[in-house]
Formats: sequence, C-alpha cells, structure tokens
Amino acid sequence: MRVALLYAVMLLAAATGARAQGDFLETTAADRSNLQACIEAAHDLNTGADQCIGAAADPCMDHPDNQHTMGMSACAVREQGFWDEQLNLAYKELRRVLGEPARTELRDVQRLWIKWRDASCGFTIAYYDGGTAYKPAMALCGMRATARRAIDLQEILDLVKGR
Repeated sequence: MRVALLYAVMLLAAATGARAQGDFLETTAADRSNLQACIEAAHDLNTGADQCIGAAADPCMDHPDNQHTMGMSACAVREQGFWDEQLNLAYKELRRVLGEPARTELRDVQRLWIKWRDASCGFTIAYYDGGTAYKPAMALCGMRATARRAIDLQEILDLVKGR
C-alpha cells in the first residue's frame, strides 16, 4: 500500500510541477507520429510493437534541453500519454466486443494490472532512495508498463477480431 501511495504522489508531483510550464507533459504531434510510424512498421514486418517503447521518449531525452531530471521525466510522461491513449482505446473496444463473463474478467484483470504496475514501479524505484534519478526512473517505469499493457491489450483485441 505504501508503494502505491508513493507512486501516486510521485505522478501527482510530476504532473503538478509540469503544469506550471504549460504543455510540457503533453504528447506532441511528433511524439505521436514517431510512435505510430514505429507501430505500423512493426506490424508490417510482423515484429512486436515492444520495440517501439521509447520511440518518442528516447530522442526527447537525447535533446540537450532535456538532459536534466525534469526534462527526462517529462519525456517519459509525454510518451506514456500516447500509450495510455492506446491502452484505453484497446480496452474500450475489447469491452465492446467481448461477451460475459470475459468482459467482467477483463475489468478485473485490468484493476489487478493497475495494482501490479503501481507496486512494481514502486519496488523498482525504491532503490533510488530519493536521488536525482528517482523521478526519471519512476516516469520511465510507468511509461514502459503502460506501453506493454497497451500492446498486450491490442494483441488480445487482434486475436478476438481475427486479425
């Protein structure tokens, strides 16, 4: 419970601090374009979309203006916004096409996944003990976990729809 609370506080702190800086945490058109192009190429090559995790955050973090704690954190949060959108789209579509009891099972599994993500990221970043890498590590963990879940849900949806 303590870890989940810590994760929630860190996300809130990152979001609150960045709001004062405008759209610093919003997924940009370039982020969206990079990620979508990567996903389409992975699909065309019949490879996993997992290779696309970081396709927006990594170049963002490589930019000289983002080579600090808040910049790196913001890059990860920006990409996480994209993956969160993809996750929600796949989840909603799965809920629409699944019958009962699968729809209820999906909801229950998703709730468990949220708890797992919070606990897993909390455990992972606990080793940073508040150091300067703490916030970027938390943001990157959330981004990667959200991306993987979005990809998993899309793959399940593709199976259900027979794609």
